[in-house]
Amino acid sequence: MHRCLILFALLLFTACQPDRAPATAPETPAPAPQIPTGGGLAADVAEPLPAGEYEDLNPQADPRPLEDLIRIKTPRPNDRITSPLQLQGSAFPGWFFEGDFPVVLTDEKGKVLAEAPAVMLTKVLEGQFTPFASELNFAAPSGTRLKLTFHLDNPSDGEGVQRAVSIPLTVY
Repeated sequence: MHRCLILFALLLFTACQPDRAPATAPETPAPAPQIPTGGGLAADVAEPLPAGEYEDLNPQADPRPLEDLIRIKTPRPNDRITSPLQLQGSAFPGWFFEGDFPVVLTDEKGKVLAEAPAVMLTKVLEGQFTPFASELNFAAPSGTRLKLTFHLDNPSDGEGVQRAVSIPLTVY
């Protein structure tokens, strides 16, 4: 009986001790994700669109160069595409509203084949481009010429198109 009490007391004493972390070497923190930088240009994310291969829709005569606002990594102008269409790029924070902006795919006659939001992939860092991605599902026959339009989304600037960029594509 005396042994049982000692064993019980020892067990109780051990159970009430705080947990000790095993002695190991300190962990090396994982490197922070690389977010595009460059004072408003994201050359490491996507090249500017080639001159003459896109349409800059700018009805409000915004003086800023398009390449300082949005960079489209994929698809590139005149690419042959299939559904689903994966979109990637980066945009200046003012291109987004509440973390996304609209992307619209139309045929040669202007019929909307697909639309979806392009979604911000990281938090906004002021003065730097923010990566985005989206996916569009569509149906169109092979050889169909399409137009993919990335719309600036800023409701405080009023109704209608404020700024957008369109690139030509062809269904594979």
